[in-house]
Amino acid sequence: MEITPIGGILIALAIVLFLFKPDLLYWCMVFSLPFSATSVANVDFAGSRSGIQVGIVFGSLWILREGSTLLKKSNTWHSEHIQTSVRRLRFFMFVVALSLAMPLWINGRLTVECPDLGCTDSGPLGFSARHVTQTIYLTYGVIIAIFIALRNSDLLEFKKTVRVFLASSIFVSFWGFLQWYCYRAGVSYPAFIFNNSASESAKGYLEDLSDLGLTRISSVATEPSMLSQYMVIAGVFAVFAVFGGRIVISKLWDRVALGAAVLVLLLSTSSTAYAGLVILVPASMFGLWYLKKLGLRPLAIGGVTMFTLYVVYAGSSLAHEVADTMIFSKAEGYSAFGRFNSLLLAFGYFRTFPILGIGWGSAPSYDLALKLLSNTGILGLLTFGLFVTTTFAGLWRSMAWNAPQKRMSERAYWACCLLVATFMLIVTNEISGFAFVYGHPWFVFGLALAVPGVANLTLASRRQELRTASS
Repeated sequence: MEITPIGGILIALAIVLFLFKPDLLYWCMVFSLPFSATSVANVDFAGSRSGIQVGIVFGSLWILREGSTLLKKSNTWHSEHIQTSVRRLRFFMFVVALSLAMPLWINGRLTVECPDLGCTDSGPLGFSARHVTQTIYLTYGVIIAIFIALRNSDLLEFKKTVRVFLASSIFVSFWGFLQWYCYRAGVSYPAFIFNNSASESAKGYLEDLSDLGLTRISSVATEPSMLSQYMVIAGVFAVFAVFGGRIVISKLWDRVALGAAVLVLLLSTSSTAYAGLVILVPASMFGLWYLKKLGLRPLAIGGVTMFTLYVVYAGSSLAHEVADTMIFSKAEGYSAFGRFNSLLLAFGYFRTFPILGIGWGSAPSYDLALKLLSNTGILGLLTFGLFVTTTFAGLWRSMAWNAPQKRMSERAYWACCLLVATFMLIVTNEISGFAFVYGHPWFVFGLALAVPGVANLTLASRRQELRTASS
């Protein structure tokens, strides 16, 4: 194991916080969610090198230090919504555990093909260390989502969490701008600071479009598509902060967060970013319309933005070339072939073993649905689908307006915001792959589970205040 330069500092910080300020471990975990390319240490395991993500270190120590306290103190843990969601997550994890028997049962009778051209990693399926590590990543994500939900059952805590998340997105955006500037100015990019993971999948900062003279922006993430997944979610919170009538950081910094998110998504040259922006516009407009915040101002700003982008695209040959390379002609490239081939192979594995798939962590697939079908079968897709459906249903019920006062409640606002954020999470994961090894999907799920609890606790607190005042 090799501790990275910044890893030594972060490990020392984590130990101090664990002993003296355990509450700050949570805030460090939230802030470090997008830092998927930042490792506290690089390890050699099963013939390959990988990095231990800083977010997982802070998150694991936080659960270890304060997990039992949250379970005892949180009233949300006993709510029907949380109990139902947790049961369905347990069902999903049970199916995942069952699917691990498939590599043992198949025992080399199936060849798992590498979907990429020129790849030599194909081989007979058998149980390996990868199945263990992939299950550990998934288990951690499920656990962290549950504890994030419990932590944010208080409205003030919920708002602080969103504030730290949005502040982190601002830092990530500006680090992405630094990466872009270093490339344009011919200055060496300081990758050793935040892009120090030894994993091959974390080398996205080296990607470029040499024919166009452009670098692909990955900032502190492993690759541009993972940066795009995170920034699209940050964009949802920023849109609702700016146009929804709720200040998260401040009026100025909320606008900075929104502008920076859009700009870094455009600079990323990621098809996930461009597709995410296209879908984000109508999805956010639906949310603002429901909250009755879709007035002339957001429509005018959105219209001006779209017109400006069109003018830039129409008048810039570089914009034409980027769009042609990353969108229109991508279907003819090696990357698109690998993605499409992974879907075909995954569907083939599912057809051969439709009930439990071929085992969690066995087959790569650059989407969400076929990833679940090929690795956990129809049972895995159904149980995960039930969890997602429960999450959407809880958010939808929480979006009810306060009828007597005819005003928007905190419940309606945050539920609507998280409904759009969860929808965008599912969309981007379907486009570019199930990012279960990263923190941002489970963060969104955790906040989405917390919203009904926040609403119930807020109403209970008001009733308690009335009782106190009357006595």
